[in-house]
Amino acid sequence: MKKRKNSFLDEISVLIDELYAENHATIMAYAWSRFDGLCAENADESKAVQMHTRSRIYPAISVFEALVNCGVGREDAAQLILDFYITRAQKPGKVIQKLLKIPGLYKAVPNLFLIGVNKMFGPDAGFKARHYESKQGCFRMDMLECPYMSICKKYGCPEIVPAFCASDDVAYGNMHPKLIWGRTKTLGRGDECCDFKLTVK
Repeated sequence: MKKRKNSFLDEISVLIDELYAENHATIMAYAWSRFDGLCAENADESKAVQMHTRSRIYPAISVFEALVNCGVGREDAAQLILDFYITRAQKPGKVIQKLLKIPGLYKAVPNLFLIGVNKMFGPDAGFKARHYESKQGCFRMDMLECPYMSICKKYGCPEIVPAFCASDDVAYGNMHPKLIWGRTKTLGRGDECCDFKLTVK
């Protein structure tokens, strides 16, 4: 039988083994079973949606439910996922910082964000945004609806959504001394929108 792979589940398994060694096998078996069930239940999702659900949303929901099912408190389970995402985001954050040491490249980042948002975080993927006129050296957008929030809420675990928000802050918050990550609100933390703003100083 071919071994199943999911980078989130494979990586968080190590952390769970460190914290809950005695229940590690039970927790991960439940998580994998729940992940498979979520994927099967939502098999008709578009590829644009699956890019988010299969790699991040469903694995996080599955682990959260597995931890709670094994007696871990909801607050502790959510904190574990938050800590994991903060740690996980440090690696791409460092890659971005290294890449932006190329002279002048940081100036292109706001425009690259706009391109990336339009490609991966559009209506086809379940997002709804309010876009502002793009100005030289500035990207600004309010995310009004987000599948990370709506799907986690649907499955009864909205408390894990701040973990996704935190990973953005870690990865993009210190990209370059002349890039200001100006997001002050997120849906996952109870605000009315995610007010994305990235500005060249």
